[in-house]
Amino acid sequence: MNRRQVVLGTAGSVATLVAGCADETAKTGEQPAETDGDAEDSEETDDGTSPDEPAVEQPEIQILSGSGNSLESVDLEGGVAVVEGAHGGDSSFRVTLRGEDEAVVFDTDGEYEGKAARSLASGPYTVEFEADGPWRLEVNQPRATEGYALPREFAADVPSVVGPVDFDGGDRHTAVVSHDGDDAFRARVYSMAVASDERIVETTDDEAESTFNYDGFGWIDVDADGSWTLALE
Repeated sequence: MNRRQVVLGTAGSVATLVAGCADETAKTGEQPAETDGDAEDSEETDDGTSPDEPAVEQPEIQILSGSGNSLESVDLEGGVAVVEGAHGGDSSFRVTLRGEDEAVVFDTDGEYEGKAARSLASGPYTVEFEADGPWRLEVNQPRATEGYALPREFAADVPSVVGPVDFDGGDRHTAVVSHDGDDAFRARVYSMAVASDERIVETTDDEAESTFNYDGFGWIDVDADGSWTLALE
């Protein structure tokens, strides 16, 4: 069985990301680049996307930036929210969303860049930042009518959000993980519906395999501190 690979991204310069803090103009969402070692598959369409990249619609991306401790606000439509964060400080970086629901999005130390997904009810939210340096946050609320078909392999070396993935048919699925980080590898899948998520795998081993049930379109939150691959069937 052929398994295509999606390369989500690698750790870059936090300083470069945070340098854009002054620019709070909303931008269109960027999707993962699709690769399988074939030059033909890496060609882009007229709109700059990969040929079989899933179409995603979403409200305007909300961008926050600043430095140090702060309270900001965002409005959510409800369902899955994908949050991308960067921090250029040396100590704690903690981001909490408080509203109809409450969720800690990032809780780490030092320089950081990565993504996380959470399922939240609609409404206004206060975003609480605990930081000792410059930070930047982008809040996306993706909605999809198509997704990456399985089997598929995803790879990155930062915490990432994979999707949308089309878990067609609701059959039992298999996840195979490789990870070279020091801490645990965790992956959960979130749907567009509120309060809907399913654990895929959680392991401290370098390699692991698990099975799970899921049907429909989903976004996978991968929390990992090293390079990783996640193969889904």
